[in-house]
Amino acid sequence: MKHIFTSLLLSVITLPCITFSQVPSESVHMNSRRITWNSTQTNGSFDVQWARSVKGPWHDTWDAMLGIPATNGVMTVDAPHFFRVVHRPLPGYAVGSYIGYRWNCCRTKWDIGNEWVSSVPEPRDGFNYGIDGDGRSAIISTHVDDPEWTDYSVEFDLELTGVDASFNPHSLPLDFRQGKFIFRVEAMPESWFEGRTMYALTLLDHNGQIQWTLGRYNEYGTYAGGSAEVLLTGDCSADITSVNRIKVSCIGNVISAWINDEFLGTYTDTSPLALSQGGIGFLLHSEAMGRFRDMEIIHHTDE
Repeated sequence: MKHIFTSLLLSVITLPCITFSQVPSESVHMNSRRITWNSTQTNGSFDVQWARSVKGPWHDTWDAMLGIPATNGVMTVDAPHFFRVVHRPLPGYAVGSYIGYRWNCCRTKWDIGNEWVSSVPEPRDGFNYGIDGDGRSAIISTHVDDPEWTDYSVEFDLELTGVDASFNPHSLPLDFRQGKFIFRVEAMPESWFEGRTMYALTLLDHNGQIQWTLGRYNEYGTYAGGSAEVLLTGDCSADITSVNRIKVSCIGNVISAWINDEFLGTYTDTSPLALSQGGIGFLLHSEAMGRFRDMEIIHHTDE
């Protein structure tokens, strides 16, 4: 079995050209005085950072190379010898700067920071957020219904940070913490009038510790019908107010999960409704906020 491993680290070849192994959407080339790259981004801007060594430290103190508008075309700037291109999208848009994947931000805005990817307590531009609108709960996902995402393991740090007082229209307790890691996501529409299809590891607050549920959702939505089935559930010793290391593995029809190396369980899904493909993401409940970092993904293949 072959394992294809993805992490946060970027590898850089310095000469004669520079490529970014984890950012396939940007094609970057350099001569002695100029950088040219092809961009598919149409929002936000790019910063070109520089260093005296390929190992850094990296600087963004050259004003002429900051805030270059993303115009979905060929862009060129004068450059030093060592550089990297960092896309800074507008909040709430699809982004592709985290471990090379294009993440789609639904319902609320999300911030792709240097360390954390965090939900933002503000509806995304143009979305009718709320009970009387198209839905609540922050969502971020990547590679939905991708047939190349079949057997994989995902590990990451997750912190459920509670409710922000500035974004609490239904007066939830500020310590309300609840969210899902979703995987083999075949459908993730933004509106709760449409059904979503996915597996989910749900984390709930049970007297400060984590109560967890592994479930399968088939064309399920708050107002869309469909089905939701609990496959496994239980309690673990993890503190829901802390940063917890989560791991989920789905290989064939066997699903396993861990929190802080504590094994939660394994489920073999032999149902006709079992899911075989699709990417990953997070769904935070109601106005609960959260963030994740240090994601590692291993794709398992038979090659």
